[in-house]
Amino acid sequence: MAKCRANIKVRGDGSDPCLIDKKIKQMKIFSKKAESLIETIIAVTVVALIATGATIWIRMALFANVNTGDLSQAISLSKEGIEMVRSIRDTNGLRYANENCWNSLEGTSVSDCEGALIGDDTYYALKVDLEDILWENYLEESSDADVFSDDYRLYECSFGDYTIMLNPSYLDPLAQDCIETDFYRQIYITYDAESMTVTSTIGWFYNGYEKTFYSISNINK
Repeated sequence: MAKCRANIKVRGDGSDPCLIDKKIKQMKIFSKKAESLIETIIAVTVVALIATGATIWIRMALFANVNTGDLSQAISLSKEGIEMVRSIRDTNGLRYANENCWNSLEGTSVSDCEGALIGDDTYYALKVDLEDILWENYLEESSDADVFSDDYRLYECSFGDYTIMLNPSYLDPLAQDCIETDFYRQIYITYDAESMTVTSTIGWFYNGYEKTFYSISNINK
């Protein structure tokens, strides 16, 4: 095997085996460096994709939590609507001796309650009379079937250390320490024999989209 000697050509084709060997070694080193560079690029790309994916997952999780919070609020408000209508029934039972006044809307005595009964197949806004010391609930009829009507908008009203979401009886709730919310509550009532079926629908907005949730309950005479 030819050995490398300085300035001596030992191959018949006139090439220097030392120079050839040197070039081969350089190519191997370059190849290894290139492979290492490619591996590094791939590794960085994979890490970036994983990190991006994690960020997207976290953001989606945060949005999901917000949506879950809204849904939880909607469920609570819907059930509250049913109970508030039930409380109207209970108040009527205490106020009137006549059992036929159980579904009175705004009667003031036994003699006139039957002239102002809660209507069948009718939409209502569920109001709270904040001017009354008992904060009495009452129904205000609406002709709008759209739950997102301003008739049904709920407000957050502050009373000292307390903040309550409701539809107040004020003509201008914004002037009474109340602020608008993105929630709406509509009450729809139908009758079946001696009971009324109450549908309490909550509407709200999430990421620009309309969302709704409703509860249905029968309230007996």
